[in-house]
Amino acid sequence: MSVTAQVASIDTLMAGAQKAMRAASVVADELGVAWREPHNYDAWDLVAGGIVEGFVHQAIRSSNGWTENLPLIAYDRRVSDYSRFSYVGVDLAGAMLPFVCLETEGDPFDSCLLANLGPALKVVGYSRQPLQACRFVAIGRTWSGQSTSTDVLTW
Repeated sequence: MSVTAQVASIDTLMAGAQKAMRAASVVADELGVAWREPHNYDAWDLVAGGIVEGFVHQAIRSSNGWTENLPLIAYDRRVSDYSRFSYVGVDLAGAMLPFVCLETEGDPFDSCLLANLGPALKVVGYSRQPLQACRFVAIGRTWSGQSTSTDVLTW
């Protein structure tokens, strides 16, 4: 039995993650689990992180040519320095900004929190962008400092 390769864009995977979070937020409401900022703590973080891990990060890690890259940073993990991580990024007019998490401005999970980077991949602040304005890419970084980006995966 042959295995068929899977092909998907990071945009498609992230849209699936957003859809899953919206569905899970309905269940969270029924169970009394807070998911809206600023009250979304540990329980929701586990749910949202699991969705992104299962739908996005696992596909990236399984994709052709990814094995030599540094570890992907976990969903909604805030760090001061991205030099030791690979990450899901957003291409905004040629600037590759690390994606931190989905947030709610109007509709559930309609915006992205992004890390703004300065020299040596140090975080200098955060910004928000509407989800529909974001073009997602996987940024693979190696120990030698090289980086690659891809918007479509095959695994």
